[in-house]
Amino acid sequence: MPAERYSIGLDLGGTNIVAVAYSSKRGILVRSKVGTLAHEGAAKVLGRLAEQARKVQALADLRNQDVVAVGLGSPGPLDAHRGIILESPNIKGWHNYPVVKKLQPKVHHKVVLENDANAAAVGEHKLGAGRGCQDMIMLTLGTGVGGGLIIRGKLFDGVDTCAGELGHILLSPDGPRIPTGNVGTLEGYASASAIARRARELMAHDKKSLLWKLSEGDLKKVSSKLVHQAFKRRDKTAVQVWKETAVWLGRGMGSYINIFNPQRIVVAGGVMLGGDELLAMASKVAKQCAFKRPARTVKILKAKLGDDAGVIGAAEIALERA
Repeated sequence: MPAERYSIGLDLGGTNIVAVAYSSKRGILVRSKVGTLAHEGAAKVLGRLAEQARKVQALADLRNQDVVAVGLGSPGPLDAHRGIILESPNIKGWHNYPVVKKLQPKVHHKVVLENDANAAAVGEHKLGAGRGCQDMIMLTLGTGVGGGLIIRGKLFDGVDTCAGELGHILLSPDGPRIPTGNVGTLEGYASASAIARRARELMAHDKKSLLWKLSEGDLKKVSSKLVHQAFKRRDKTAVQVWKETAVWLGRGMGSYINIFNPQRIVVAGGVMLGGDELLAMASKVAKQCAFKRPARTVKILKAKLGDDAGVIGAAEIALERA
């Protein structure tokens, strides 16, 4: 039986840094979370990452020689091979930032960098809704739409470690523009920000919508969460938004089914909190859009690990690449 191995997982988010001490046999041993405070700049954020790594190692009573590596999941774009964060709009000063080179001396371990969506895909594949399958697609519906590809049991990240940007599949040349400048992508239709934007558009033509009451008349307060609340109460505008979102999401997943023929598509992110109806509607559309045989094979599932998927994946990647 293989010996137990240990790693540290770090998940760098725009709001929080999550750290875990992790066992190859027992999973998470210790978990800690602290605010990112990105506005304080690169050096301070780097310091907090190192502090959290050392903290969970100490709490788990692990010696330096026990830990094989530290895995860091970070928003992209990044160059995982060279350990560089190419751009980080949320953290001041992280432009072409050599985070691995900077972090390693502070934690006294090898550091492995990976895109946060890819890390979440690895986490769900190892311990979540993708456990036991060989070919899996991960979709994360949050402020944007992220993704990750597991092919033949391994993370596929492409020649430049940029593969898996599934939110940027083009669905309509006349669709909404997203912050990257792309038009008509899945992210422009199925992200939390896209749902809120579409709801605000339709509210202008429906002054009786429950969304006006829920948002207290302030369009800035309209969110995907509020739209879901109104949908549950069968508000006409919210129902339309939810149905439209399901159609676009289903079309995107149908394309992935035809291209990759996966065993499972795992859907995560803030949009999925309470969004079982959305996934059911989108799954039906996806299977209508896909070829019959792969449509019969694939299972479309809600993610199981919640916010821990990324940090578990980072820890698993550290074990694999140590």
